[in-house]
Amino acid sequence: MKKLLSLIFLLLILGPQPVLADSFNVNKFNTQLEQKDDTTKVLGNMQQDAGQLTPKIYNVGIKLITVVFVLSILSYAVAIPFKHPVWLKWSSTSMISSLIAIIGFRLVPIFVLTRDLNNFTTLTNDFIGLLTSVGIYLAIAMVIIGLVIRLFYKMFGQPEYFRWSKRLYVGSIIVTLLSLIAPAVLGSV
Repeated sequence: MKKLLSLIFLLLILGPQPVLADSFNVNKFNTQLEQKDDTTKVLGNMQQDAGQLTPKIYNVGIKLITVVFVLSILSYAVAIPFKHPVWLKWSSTSMISSLIAIIGFRLVPIFVLTRDLNNFTTLTNDFIGLLTSVGIYLAIAMVIIGLVIRLFYKMFGQPEYFRWSKRLYVGSIIVTLLSLIAPAVLGSV
């Protein structure tokens, strides 16, 4: 079964790519067959070929990690009803690691392209603004969920619901304060 899945996976990723007759350049093919003695031309061609291969390798890497993520979700969905601890551990570990890898693949080009200090400063300011916005929206969501849980407390009279809603209100106040005050305080240090 593993071999069959591996074969299907390889066929999907490395499957045949259609080549049109119009896109085939005979002159380029003939120049590649000629011997070149100049090492600078060879190194330049190697750099150009590496530059052309990088997006393809990047896309294949993203597809591979996405397939691992989907397979781990499926194995997690199967492991939950059967309560199989090894599958649960493997699938949760591979989900987290593939998520981190995809985030890394997406962030590395951004950091590579920010070469000078001004661009890096702009990038960190934008990241701080993003975290502040996420904190504010998270606090709003916490208040809304707290209101819903408070409604459940009013309907059912369960004291745990009251405690949960109170914790969500306090948490939303803390997240709001940290989101608004912490960037200003830490930025002035």
